[in-house]
Amino acid sequence: MLKVGIVGLGGRMGHALWDCCLGLDGAKVVCGIDKSTDTLPSGCNVEVVDEPSKLSAAPDMFIDFSRPECSLNILEYAKQHNCKVILGTTGFDYEQRDKIKEYSKHIPIVFAANFSVGVNVLLNLVKKTAQIMADADIEIVEAHHRYKVDSPSGTALAIGEAAAEGRHVNLKDVMVAGRNGITGERIYGSIGFSSIRGGDIVGEHTAMFCSEGERVELSHIATSRQTFARGAFRAALWLENKKPGLYDMNEVLGLNKAQAYLYSYKSQNLKSWFWLFHINTYIKELSYIYYFNYIKAAKIPPSTGISVPVTKSDRGEAKNKATFATSSGSPILPIGVLPTNF
Repeated sequence: MLKVGIVGLGGRMGHALWDCCLGLDGAKVVCGIDKSTDTLPSGCNVEVVDEPSKLSAAPDMFIDFSRPECSLNILEYAKQHNCKVILGTTGFDYEQRDKIKEYSKHIPIVFAANFSVGVNVLLNLVKKTAQIMADADIEIVEAHHRYKVDSPSGTALAIGEAAAEGRHVNLKDVMVAGRNGITGERIYGSIGFSSIRGGDIVGEHTAMFCSEGERVELSHIATSRQTFARGAFRAALWLENKKPGLYDMNEVLGLNKAQAYLYSYKSQNLKSWFWLFHINTYIKELSYIYYFNYIKAAKIPPSTGISVPVTKSDRGEAKNKATFATSSGSPILPIGVLPTNF
């Protein structure tokens, strides 16, 4: 049984994770990290502390949807106590992301901006669409509840990174967010971001590919945090026996294997097409040989342009007898008729 500690147990995601784990086989919540015990889930009877160092025993794994500073503390504790980490916190800067990579050299980490299965499918679609619609303007619009503190959302940035990867550029170099005032014309190749905050919106994301005369929109709408909780526990059970490293939801869901299979399938088919091409070319060459040497030649009569009488030596009366005229050289057709077999 996998022993799990939930970081931010009293928050919205903490409640969703607690509820999700109640009916889950293979994992149970044994502790929580939260600054306050006033908002814990109903029926919560596990140890809850405000710092991981105060835990009486380390869990096998942490599931963390908190803040960057808190998550780095959790990672340090996990490194010291050999705990695995499911990391769903967003808002990390590039320096903090580098620290996560360093921690992954010592402990297994699944780090994802969004643990929804649907969002991870969306990321793959965005990457492919960015490749196909290479000249389209890309705009990413995201909406969340009024309490979300970071913008653009981590999922929106992941969508932007997928689009940038599809076009072989660095998102930092083409990202445009927070337009205001007279901004001038849109910069060609840029990826724009727009954020909406209000009410209790769980999470909505749309990637727009805008071209002359048409627009393609790829969207994902989350109506419950349970979808993120289920994805997090799916990742937790997947990570249980993994070695230290930095993993993502593509690996958890097997999307990388699927892509590798498709690539292998394409490669095999390319080989097949390579041989089919050469076989086809060979057949064409044989056809040309057949046509020019048999079909076309059959329509040309034997050459009669040159006719030289054959004479004999001056011997008796035979010299007065002329022979039949014959063609000089060899006949063009092998036997003068079309072959019956090829």
